[in-house]
Amino acid sequence: MPGQTNLVTCDERGRIVTFEIQEGKGNLRAQILKLGEYAREQSLGTPPVQVFDREGDGLGFFSELIRQRTPFITWEKNANQARLMALPATDFTHHVQINGTDYRLLEETRPCLYSPDSDPDTGTVDPPHAFDLRRLVLWNLRTHHRISVLCWEGDLQLSPEEVLTAMLSRWGASENTFKHLQARHPYHYHPGFGLADSEKQDIANPRIKALAQQIATTKGISPNSTSNTPKPNRASIATAANVTTVGIGDSLKPSP
Repeated sequence: MPGQTNLVTCDERGRIVTFEIQEGKGNLRAQILKLGEYAREQSLGTPPVQVFDREGDGLGFFSELIRQRTPFITWEKNANQARLMALPATDFTHHVQINGTDYRLLEETRPCLYSPDSDPDTGTVDPPHAFDLRRLVLWNLRTHHRISVLCWEGDLQLSPEEVLTAMLSRWGASENTFKHLQARHPYHYHPGFGLADSEKQDIANPRIKALAQQIATTKGISPNSTSNTPKPNRASIATAANVTTVGIGDSLKPSP
C-alpha cells in the first residue's frame, strides 16, 4: 500500500483544476463525489463531466453520481469481449479520428438496477434504483480491438464523438500529467521531513546459506539435523565458495 496518493483533476486542456494528497491508496470515488458537489455549489450553467478510469466502476457508485446529478464517462469494466467482437460491422455507424487513429462507434443502452444493502444499524433498506446508461462500443480500425464506454450525461446531450473524445483524451494522455507535473510542482516534497543516508545497509548474501547447506551435505550431515559440530563462520564459508562439490562422500577439489 502506498504511503500517500496524489489525486489530480485536470480540465479538457490538461490544466490542473484540483490537487489533493491523501494517505494510503486514496479514495477516488469520494473525491469524484466531492468534486460533483463542489461544482453544483458554484451554480455553474453547465455542470462539468467527470471522466475517470475503471476504478470508479460499480452500480452503487453510478447510482450515487446520478442521484447527485453529476454527469460522468468511464470505461465499462468486465465487458463481454466476445459479445463486443460479435457485433456486426454495419452497426458501427459513427466515425471519428483521434491522434491519427480511426475509430468506428456503435451506441446502445445499458439498463441498470441497483439494489442497496440493508443498513447494518437500523436494518432498513432503500428502494432499488433503476437507471439507464449510454454504452458506446469503440472499434479501433488499426488494431481491430473493441472496447466499451459508459456514460450518464444528464441534460447535456453529448454526441457519441464528444463522449469518445473525452474518454480517449483522459486515457493515456492525462497520465502524462503526473509525468510532467514534477517539472512545475515538487509534489514529492514533504515539509517537516529531512533526508539522511542510513548507517546500516548490510544485506545478507543468500549464497552463504546455500554454500553452508552444500558443505553439510558433503559431510553427510542433514542441514536440518541437530549436530554438535560448530557452524562454519563467514571466513570458512567464503573459502568454501572457491571449491566445487563433487558428491556425497567425495572430497572437495579446488575449482579450475
